[in-house]
Order: sequence, then C-alpha cells, then structure tokens
Amino acid sequence: MADPTWTPAHDIALLYMAAAYGTDHELSPEEGVSVQAALAPWAAGYNLEVRPTLIEGVTRLTEADSPDEAVDQSIERLSNELSADHHSDILEGLVDIAEADGVLLQREQGLIAHVATAWGHKALGESLLDNTTAQVEHTNGNWSLIHELAFLFIAIAHATHRRNACVHRERF
Repeated sequence: MADPTWTPAHDIALLYMAAAYGTDHELSPEEGVSVQAALAPWAAGYNLEVRPTLIEGVTRLTEADSPDEAVDQSIERLSNELSADHHSDILEGLVDIAEADGVLLQREQGLIAHVATAWGHKALGESLLDNTTAQVEHTNGNWSLIHELAFLFIAIAHATHRRNACVHRERF
C-alpha cells in the first residue's frame, strides 16, 4: 500500500540525492546547497520542509532492496503525476546538482540520461549534458549506490543528533 504522506516532492528529493551523493561517493558543501535550493520550491508547493523531505527520500533509498529500483519507481510516479514542463525543471535541477562540485561524473551523466529518456526528454538531457560547465570525469565503480546512501543516512542522522545534543546542553 502506498504511503499517503509521500508526495512528488519526496520523489524529487530521492532523485536529487541520488544525483548529489549516490553517484560520486561525496556530498560537497556546494552540492548540499544546490540540492536544498533545487528542492525548496517543490517542497514549498506541498507545504513541506526541505530537510525532512530530503531525509525521507534518502531513507526510502537506503531501505530499498534495490536503490536503482527506488529511483525507477520515483521516475515512474513523477512521470504519471507531473507535466512535461515539470520534468524539464527537474532535469535542469539534476544537472545543476551534478555540476555543483565542478565535476560531472560518468555516473551522474548516466542518471541524468536515464531520467531524461524515461520522460521522453532525451534531446533535452543530451543538450544539458553537452553544455555543461563542469569538468567531465569518470568514476570508480567499486562502491555502489546503496553504500553511498547508507553512509549519507548515517551522516545526516549523526548531524541531527549533534544538533539536538547542542540544543539539549543549551537548556541546562
């Protein structure tokens, strides 16, 4: 049964985090800012806060038997729920996120091309990738997307725990 609180903003968060972190084993400060900026209008449109929406997207990825399948399910839901113009906006957000650290990895290009093709925007995806301002590099395939997402989930949980500990100390 589908989660009634899951919105297209959650699926977009899932895709954005897959591009920002899951493809290159790192979440640079620039990528973090880019993800939050790209997701903000989508989250606001569904009356959601950005950070919890991102965490829920990452959680769905880390709990999935197959992160690739979770990405494909999000692509499919967004295909059915949003317009072609929205798909173009999401693709542009994916490229912005992938370029944020100044490097466009082969796996990031692959994800963007996969999403663009699934939504019938192959030409747009190719154009966005061809006109990148980032340095194009290849990645080592030894570390999988599930490894990256699990690490990200732990890092986010740890950061939240540290923030709560600081708040707790300030009260006493």
